Amino acid sequence: MSDDGIRVAHTSAERVDDVIADLYAGLGAAPPAVVLFFAPDRPGEEVIRALSAAWPRTRIIGCSTAGEISTGVLRNHSIVAAGLDARFVRRAAVALADFHDGVERGVARAVAQLESTFGPLGALDPTTHVGLVLVDSTHGVEESTNVALGNHAPLLSFVGGSAGDNLRFKETPVVTCAGSTRHGAALMLLELLRPFRVSKACHFEPTNSCFRVTRAEGRRLFELDGRPAAEVYAEYIGCPPEALSFENLFANPAGIVIDGKAWVRQVVPPVVDGGAITLGCSIAEGAELHFMKPRLGLVGHLRQEIVLARAELGRIRGALLFDCALRRLELEATQKTDDYARLIEFPAAGFHTHGESWLGHMHQTLTAIYLG
Repeated sequence: MSDDGIRVAHTSAERVDDVIADLYAGLGAAPPAVVLFFAPDRPGEEVIRALSAAWPRTRIIGCSTAGEISTGVLRNHSIVAAGLDARFVRRAAVALADFHDGVERGVARAVAQLESTFGPLGALDPTTHVGLVLVDSTHGVEESTNVALGNHAPLLSFVGGSAGDNLRFKETPVVTCAGSTRHGAALMLLELLRPFRVSKACHFEPTNSCFRVTRAEGRRLFELDGRPAAEVYAEYIGCPPEALSFENLFANPAGIVIDGKAWVRQVVPPVVDGGAITLGCSIAEGAELHFMKPRLGLVGHLRQEIVLARAELGRIRGALLFDCALRRLELEATQKTDDYARLIEFPAAGFHTHGESWLGHMHQTLTAIYLG
């Protein structure tokens, strides 16, 4: 909880009535301007319907998760919600983009809904307006969603992540106060009264091992420098191609480099199929694929990002965090979860994702909005 315009509620209750009671207790009696709601495999739609009935003017979006984040705490199989009030938010609008008849059409319809409140998105001031995007992760539409949003609003940041189901990739619903979908995106647009900082934190940096993508199709990587991609990757890791697995590729990611920064394209199961590698993000033929190495570690890198946010904003009054589920697995494997969580000492809410969004789609990254 906070008296600075953002309140956070986190509950492990199982029954819907108990969840709602805990959220009311944490978010306060006064209706917030907006609510963000993240739940793993609970009846999110039912909870949001109850919140909407109690707070009909509150704009709400949410999604399923691969873990939940709040102030000082990382959990799994819990529910977290953040409410921002009128001290932060001047205007807000939400829209549900349904993709059953195409991503471009779904985004266009959703943008029209946002523009009914804000006017043309291309005319908005990017220093006072920011968007949130939560995308279903089971249909591989994150790249086309980000492209479509960029076409409609090239100057605005849409920050968020791919809904999760603890890496099962079976069903990842997104929901708003107006409805839900298993194939689409939930969008929220905010005009903020206080400064904010958009952050992309990835603790990997490129090595000198770089290869040209000579054959790829969507998220399937067939060849690097004219050789089977699995063969090249296996040489880098130091194992035969048949020994490649999610575990050894997870620890040795590859990606593209833009302005010296890593944009990780994580390998996902099924890892190898006839010499091809399956990626969680698309990669274009002709691109340079860099193998990556860690820098600072997850805890050290998050500390650095928070220092930068404080230098820009002064006091951090709140944050919305979209953190890769693979980072959660790394924290658990290295027993650094508590050290990482302690750095989040300001009001914060978010979730562990199946991929992160900001200017594009990526993995093993934390995308965030820090509120000043």
